[in-house]
Amino acid sequence: MSLSLVEEINDQRNRTYDLMQEPYARERAKAVDQQYGTDYLKVYDSMLEKYVDIDEYFQLPEPKYKKMERPTIGAQVTPSEGNTIYFNRDMIKVPEDIPNSVVLHEMGHLVDGATGMNNEFLRKLGDKSKFVPFN
Repeated sequence: MSLSLVEEINDQRNRTYDLMQEPYARERAKAVDQQYGTDYLKVYDSMLEKYVDIDEYFQLPEPKYKKMERPTIGAQVTPSEGNTIYFNRDMIKVPEDIPNSVVLHEMGHLVDGATGMNNEFLRKLGDKSKFVPFN
């Protein structure tokens, strides 16, 4: 990955950490925790501890390239396999190639993974009855 690409991805990641500190985001996490028994606020705090600690910050995983199984996927993270966000090496070559909000989206998967993927809130988000088939 080019240095400019890594810098842009890390900048977007840092902005996501900044969003986790915003009062509205913390209130939303608290409301979800109270309603569904999740630990989003605790996960935010845990992730933010690493973000603000200078030693921990420099140990955050760097983004990496990977060949994606589906060529249309811009980025992917698998929380059960770690915190590295992988980017489609065939699609993303310069910062302008990064799809809008993809870093924020992938960071959301990390947060969800840290809360435990079997909670009621995530099951309801993924309920197939909420989706209309394309065909």
